Amino acid sequence: MNFEIYFLLIMLFFGVIIIIGTLYYKNITNQNKKILYIFQEIKSIYFLLIIVLVIRLFVVDPFRIPSSSMTPTLLIGDFIFVNKFIYGVKVPIINNNIINIKNPNYGDIIVFKHKSKKNYIKRIIGLPGDKIEYKDKNIYINGILIHKKYKATFMDINKDGIILNIQLLKEYLNPLSEYNIYIHENINYKDYKFKNINIPNNSYFVLGDNRDNSEDSRFWGFVEKKDIVGKAFIKWLSIDFKNKDIRWNRLFSWII
Repeated sequence: MNFEIYFLLIMLFFGVIIIIGTLYYKNITNQNKKILYIFQEIKSIYFLLIIVLVIRLFVVDPFRIPSSSMTPTLLIGDFIFVNKFIYGVKVPIINNNIINIKNPNYGDIIVFKHKSKKNYIKRIIGLPGDKIEYKDKNIYINGILIHKKYKATFMDINKDGIILNIQLLKEYLNPLSEYNIYIHENINYKDYKFKNINIPNNSYFVLGDNRDNSEDSRFWGFVEKKDIVGKAFIKWLSIDFKNKDIRWNRLFSWII
């Protein structure tokens, strides 16, 4: 059961209490000041919940980064806000757009409802109508190679004890979208199901910035527009759970 349903059930519960209380409000005398006080507090909480509900359903939603698929841009333990209003206004639960504002664009980092019913976060690489080819760790959009610039190489050890040679690269998706990615030199998948495809209408091709450690469109296909929750836009907290420390330099920094 998702947040919207839980919240609506809570609102219904408080709403019933308020209705019952309102019907008997005139019978509450000065001898029942405690009951009157409780009733007033419930009404205050209810209206506060309405404000929170409207904000979370239509404006901003919090999200915590659970995996390393978006490093180096987003780290495990980053807490971010997602702009749910930027692409349009949706009817809660059924997710049908009632007002379109603008379409997602190249380089947008989006949170979306995956086929597994979990929320995923990835970067948009391909738009509706594009032909995408992913070959030898390179991206071709409509036959044009997306340029990358080398920045550094470092070593890491994965959970299986395998030493990884990782390249830090800057990728230039277009003049308005430049960001850092990781490429693992000694990992080379060849079994991508979607590595040379045409993107259908109202669908998007997404990748993780940690290219060789991300379950994304190369494996399971496209993200439909109706499943997009919103665009990630700011990190408001970042916790290094392993070292039990706060990453102060990442607080309230924009996501690009």
